[in-house]
Amino acid sequence: MKKEVLLLGSTGSIGTQTVDVLKLHADRFSVIGLSCRSDVETLYAQAQTLNPKYAAAEVPLDPDRLPAGTETFCGPDAAERLAEAADADVTVLAISGYAALRPLLAAIRHGKRIAIANKESLVCGGSLVDAALAFYGAELLPIDSEQSAIFQALQNGGRDEVERLILTASGGPFFRKKREELRHVSLDDALCHPTWKMGRKITLDSATLMNKGTRNTSRC
Repeated sequence: MKKEVLLLGSTGSIGTQTVDVLKLHADRFSVIGLSCRSDVETLYAQAQTLNPKYAAAEVPLDPDRLPAGTETFCGPDAAERLAEAADADVTVLAISGYAALRPLLAAIRHGKRIAIANKESLVCGGSLVDAALAFYGAELLPIDSEQSAIFQALQNGGRDEVERLILTASGGPFFRKKREELRHVSLDDALCHPTWKMGRKITLDSATLMNKGTRNTSRC
């Protein structure tokens, strides 16, 4: 029997890669729902291929461009309402930033497996997530690069064998800058990432390392 997958944030980098995997293994997985923020053109194309039961976006959706019978959710809370409605075997959470927190909590209430590619929801709402996981018995698995690497490494021994974990920054606009040079940097300097285009907030968080907040990660 195929496992049903809910993909929240299907049009971003991780979302589109997940879609590629799902298409390669169509004999093992079926897609129950897709969501995006505003890239509806990509969502329409994905839906025509994957034929989901649900589709959601923060902006209006045109039912005529979706497979017949697809139920839609629109508005700022569309992803959360989709997560509440879709009782999937696996929910892939690929929404960026703290906007993922409410959909994550909604998915946890089904008590199933959640593959999470979002750390901001844990940094800003970790205690809520911990409590919900304990109450509903859901399983949280990290699939983003750094978190998944740590998770996999910790599977190869006992927790008591690990004293500490060190994450290194991958580089950014201030890489190799001396302390004195950092006294004079500007907002425009911080927003000039040499590699990624991530939007103003995430770029600034990355430049200042504010998105590397540490918490107890015993859930993983």
